[in-house]
Amino acid sequence: MRTTLRAPVELFTLTVLAELALLESRPELGRVCRAALARDALDVRTLAEVLPGLSETACANLRRHCEYLGLCDEAGRLTALGRRCAEDSEVPVPEQGVYTFWVARHPLCGVRLLHVRREQVEPRDSDFQSLEPVPEWLRADRHHVWASVVEPGLRFCLRALLGPAGQPVRCRWASAPPCQVAWEVTFPSGDNRWRLSGQVAWSENGQPRRAPFTTPDATVPDLEARALLSAWEPRWDDARGFVAMDFDGHVDDAAPFLRSLRHPSVTVPGRGTYEKVELLEVPVGPSSAAQAQRWADALLLAALKKEAGYVPDSRRRALFAARVRDTPLALFPVAPAEPEAQLRSVASDERLFWMLAAPFDLRPRGGG
Repeated sequence: MRTTLRAPVELFTLTVLAELALLESRPELGRVCRAALARDALDVRTLAEVLPGLSETACANLRRHCEYLGLCDEAGRLTALGRRCAEDSEVPVPEQGVYTFWVARHPLCGVRLLHVRREQVEPRDSDFQSLEPVPEWLRADRHHVWASVVEPGLRFCLRALLGPAGQPVRCRWASAPPCQVAWEVTFPSGDNRWRLSGQVAWSENGQPRRAPFTTPDATVPDLEARALLSAWEPRWDDARGFVAMDFDGHVDDAAPFLRSLRHPSVTVPGRGTYEKVELLEVPVGPSSAAQAQRWADALLLAALKKEAGYVPDSRRRALFAARVRDTPLALFPVAPAEPEAQLRSVASDERLFWMLAAPFDLRPRGGG
């Protein structure tokens, strides 16, 4: 049982004065971080051993520089960036300037920086009236690494948003055509993956440019898929493992107890609302004993119509048992109709009637 949830995702462009850090390869700092990881400390002694020949003063300066880069904290403990540097030897190198960020925003992905581009500031640009306060939801995080979705290899950290002391940081920002989220969920296991897709647009030398993108798959850990299914589909019977429904007339031999169910919209708490949702391969079963009997009778009738010759009662009962065995119908007290009742139910189908009637001796008992 599975579904794909889809929804539009807000996309913004935001131009602001900021301190950015681009990740660059620094093998020597990679060695330092690996040694610090083994010692559980990035200190002067570690630096002296990894980089022999440096004076104590140089090691102390490098130690402070590592802290400035965000590789360690004041106590010398490696940060997430430092642990990452131990793996790939990449270091965030800070710089300041005016940048345009492409930002997606949705309850599923949160606030996600998709791409960044450094702007060439026009000295004669004095249009300060169009500047607005940076929206509250955009926060700098010097330890979080973002990867551009359109420029392979470009990874960066937004270290700080800059502005006059004591005043709100201001920017230019605007809505862009939304991108889309596709979230695949499997029930009841909760296995899931989601991705964003859309395009980034900008102007270069007065010419419009566009680049399509699809983000790498991400997951929501510990998704409560059973709770979602119960909330979306009130007929779901978790104990029996199927949607309890009235018989709908479908007797598909390939999947008589699977359905596709459509919902106008569903909500995942804290993760958004999604419209036109279709649940695929949903296990279904009867809502009552009476519905189970209707279902079983219909399945038997479909099986009888496929028989090639006369059908004795023993064959009819065997077909009924085969259609019920190991299905949700087996949970209910269903039984094949008596022969006379079965004949009455198919009286309008001459071929089927005689296929069932011929094997019986219909002559009155007794007499000459």
